[in-house]
Amino acid sequence: METKYAKAKFLDVFKYSFGGLGSNLAFFLVMSYLTFFYTDIFGISSMVVSGLMLISRFIDAFTDPVMGMLGDHTRSKMGKYRPWIIWGAPVLGFLIFLLFTAPDLSPNMKVVYVYVVYIAYSLASTVVNIPYHSLTPVMSQDPYQ
Repeated sequence: METKYAKAKFLDVFKYSFGGLGSNLAFFLVMSYLTFFYTDIFGISSMVVSGLMLISRFIDAFTDPVMGMLGDHTRSKMGKYRPWIIWGAPVLGFLIFLLFTAPDLSPNMKVVYVYVVYIAYSLASTVVNIPYHSLTPVMSQDPYQ
């Protein structure tokens, strides 16, 4: 007897891929241009920017599993993961805008601004992307799809 699995519809998979497209475009913009922007335009030293990236990855090491647990334990009418994506995406978009904003601040306040905004961006990215990528295994029960 062959086991029948519920498969994800093609349209659902297609729509899911557009979320990944938008997320990856924003991510690649940030990763490819942000260090140049911070060092050459905003005037922050490369050592400060390197430290920022390192610290934010350490924070991610703790927040990613916590976000996965929060997503798995969420119970709402919209499901486990959709509320996190729906409420987190506008915040993430606004923080991407702030990443590339260069307010006229003192050198020390520029460093504080960059740290606060980038770490907030990393946290918002966690809130959106961990639930988004958690959708993959729940879209289909078919292990071969």
